[in-house]
Amino acid sequence: MNLFFALSIASVVLFLVVVPVLRRKQAEKNADAQWKLGEQASALGLRTQGANVRTGEMQFAGESEGVTWSANIEAPVHQSNSRNKSQSTRLTYPGLTSAPGTFILAVAFPPGVKVPEMPSMNDGGFLASIAERAGEALLDVYVEGYFGAEHRALVNVAGAARSPAPEGFWLLSTDPALAARLLDTEGQALLSALRLAEVKEGTALAKAGFGVLISPSGFKVGCQVALTDPARLKFIADKAARLVAHAAGRA
Repeated sequence: MNLFFALSIASVVLFLVVVPVLRRKQAEKNADAQWKLGEQASALGLRTQGANVRTGEMQFAGESEGVTWSANIEAPVHQSNSRNKSQSTRLTYPGLTSAPGTFILAVAFPPGVKVPEMPSMNDGGFLASIAERAGEALLDVYVEGYFGAEHRALVNVAGAARSPAPEGFWLLSTDPALAARLLDTEGQALLSALRLAEVKEGTALAKAGFGVLISPSGFKVGCQVALTDPARLKFIADKAARLVAHAAGRA
């Protein structure tokens, strides 16, 4: 009984004294990290619109090449509070849009990976129908994961053209005029430079997984890595901004 009583007292002390102290210290550590993150962003000319180092949800905004952009970052620290989310960064440039009801999608593949051939869907046969449905399902998953579920209804294989694209990209488009501006010689070079941009030491953005979507709501870059370092974020944002400025006729 005495041992049980002693253990009970120890548990109460742990719950009432030690746990609150540990939580307070962690909160102080998080607040300090959040302050430092804001200072780093500010030094680079970025605005912190919301940064929670505890949950890993962050929002930044900035301007590069004369175009404004915003970034939403998901960097879940622990599985218990991540709600099964994976790391991601979504950059949005509202100044470059496609025509109403149209889109341009560029899917980047890692260096050395051959871009798969899309099966023909023009013969109207049973196999073409199956291939189209499978392609649409895969595209829905990709678009939702990289750019958000709100774009699934817009981006479809049916009715889209396989536009010529630089090495390492698979591209669909329903806006020929914008695609022509985006994919001229300079535009392709800028898109390739973005694909090979390093998100961290020795890791290209394409290897981390990224894509570009231009819709009526803006130009978006989605990647499966959390660019929580303001310097890395600005580095990628600047490269994407050069492509946006070019396609918008500002460069």
